[in-house]
Amino acid sequence: MFFYRQRRLLAGAGRCFGPAAVAVPHMDHNNKHARFSSNFANRIRGAASRRRCSQTFRFDFLSFRSSRKLQHVALLDNMPRIQYVGYPSRYHGKHLMMLLLKLKNFGVGRLVTRYTYNKYPEPTFYVIKKVQPYMDDENKWANVWVDTYFRGTIGPRDELLEQSYVPDYRLVPKDEEKALFDQITGKPKVQLLPREKEFSPLLKMLVERDDLARGITTPRKLPLVYEARHYFEKEPPFPPTRVAEEGETPNIDPFAEEPLKYERFRRGIRW
Repeated sequence: MFFYRQRRLLAGAGRCFGPAAVAVPHMDHNNKHARFSSNFANRIRGAASRRRCSQTFRFDFLSFRSSRKLQHVALLDNMPRIQYVGYPSRYHGKHLMMLLLKLKNFGVGRLVTRYTYNKYPEPTFYVIKKVQPYMDDENKWANVWVDTYFRGTIGPRDELLEQSYVPDYRLVPKDEEKALFDQITGKPKVQLLPREKEFSPLLKMLVERDDLARGITTPRKLPLVYEARHYFEKEPPFPPTRVAEEGETPNIDPFAEEPLKYERFRRGIRW
C-alpha cells in the first residue's frame, strides 16, 4: 500500500514537471521504504530549476501579444504592467463613510475636509453633526448633516451634505482643529454685482448720436442682466450675491473673470 501511494505521488510530480521528469524510482524490496536513485533526484532538481514558460516565450506587456500562445502559468508568474489611460482623477482621498465608520458615534463632532479645497488659501472644512448610514453592502452611502465653514467664513448650519460618496475626504487630526477655527473670520461677505456697464465703442457712438437727435444730453450706460443660475441660485457654501443698489459700489467684476472672452467686446468693431 505504501509503494502504491509513492507511485501515485511520483505520477503527479511527472505531470507537474513535464515528461522529462517522469521516472520510476528504484525500489529495494528488502527494505520497507523506497530508495530514490540519484538519476531521478537529478531530474527533479533540473525540472525545478528549469525556466518557466513566461520566461522562455517572448511577451509584450504593452500590446499583450506574443509570438507563441502562452500557457496559463505565464500570466501567473509575471504580472502585466498597468498603464492608466485618460485624465487624472480629481479625487485623492477616501469615502466619507470609510472614515466615519472607524470613529466612535460615526465621528460626530470631528472635522473633515476635502482635497479639492486645498486650492483655497482660506480653510474649508465640515463639522459632523449627524449620520444616518444606508446600511448598504459597500458602506459608502449615508445621510450626513454638517456645519460648513467655507473659505474662512461661517456657512450654513446643520446642512445635509450632498456629495458624501465622493472619494475625496480627509479626517482632520484633533491637534489641528484649533488652528483651523482660529482662522475663521465670520459670516461671508455679500458680493455686489455692478448694475450697468459702459457701451462698446461702436454701440456708444450710435447711442450718443441717437440721444443727440432726441435732445438727450445725459450719458447712458448699458444695464446688465444676470442669469440667475450662475449668480443668485448658487447653493451654500458659495457667498450670497446680489446686484448693487443705487449709490453702492460693486466689489466684484464678472467681466474680469474671463478677460480674453470679452476683450473684443470691449474694443468694439474696427473698420
